[in-house]
Amino acid sequence: MKTPRYWFPVRPASRGWGWGLPLVWQGWAVYAGFFAALIGGPILLAPYGQLATIVYSCLVAAIFVALVAWKGEPQHQRTDT
Repeated sequence: MKTPRYWFPVRPASRGWGWGLPLVWQGWAVYAGFFAALIGGPILLAPYGQLATIVYSCLVAAIFVALVAWKGEPQHQRTDT
C-alpha cells in the first residue's frame, strides 16, 4: 500500500496547532490560488458592496482551511500543554 503524500506538514506541538508551509508544489499552488482569490475577488466584487466582499472572503478562507485539513498531515492528539 502506498504511503499517503501530504501537502502540508503538521506543526510541532511547541509551535501550536495547525499546519506548516507546503511540502510539494500542489500545496504551493493552493497557497497561490488562495492569495489570488483574496486579492482578485474583492476587486471584482467591489460594485456589489461590502457585504458581498466579506461573504466572499469568508467563503474563500473556509475553502482554504478545509483543503489544507483534507490534504495535510493529520493532527495528532496533543498531551502536552
